Amino acid sequence: MTNYANNGCTYGSLNYAYQVKTLLQKNGLMHIWISQRIDRHAILQITERIKDIYKQTWCAYINESNRLSLYCVYKHIFEMDKYLIHNIDTKYQLIITKFRLYANNLSIETGRYINIEREMRICTQCNMKVVEDQYHFLLVCPKYRNLRQIYFKHYFCVFPTKQIFIGLMSSQSRKMLINIGKYLLNSFKIRNPI
Repeated sequence: MTNYANNGCTYGSLNYAYQVKTLLQKNGLMHIWISQRIDRHAILQITERIKDIYKQTWCAYINESNRLSLYCVYKHIFEMDKYLIHNIDTKYQLIITKFRLYANNLSIETGRYINIEREMRICTQCNMKVVEDQYHFLLVCPKYRNLRQIYFKHYFCVFPTKQIFIGLMSSQSRKMLINIGKYLLNSFKIRNPI
């Protein structure tokens, strides 16, 4: 079989050996093909290389995406976030996930669907005439001031900054994550009454 792969016999790219050789070559692991020794170390090396390449691709994607401009500010490491690991109510995990991944009906997202320029996706809930993005919704919009005072410490509410936003969105505190979930759930109910 090795001879078929080495001689370029692809059988329309259906040759298993050719596919393995191509995969190893693309990932800079040709030495494994040449040695023809597959042991525990080689499998570990292949696995780690594929994971590393995926993480690099993921990181490049979120950093180059206009849609994920705020997400990449607080999400730097490819790992499961603490709000999914902590023992918090599923409804809070779900609303935080939707909020973080732009699966909501804030103007920043809905404007994208109808081709409104990013800077014109203004908050319709206040008179500030600013883009309604996650930062504005979580820390700035006056409509939700009372909820912020209930769920967040005073200094989060008085002088909101991008650093505070990053701190909240990357929090590992179970209590803070629950409060963020409660805030989001209640503020979206106010924003979108059923």
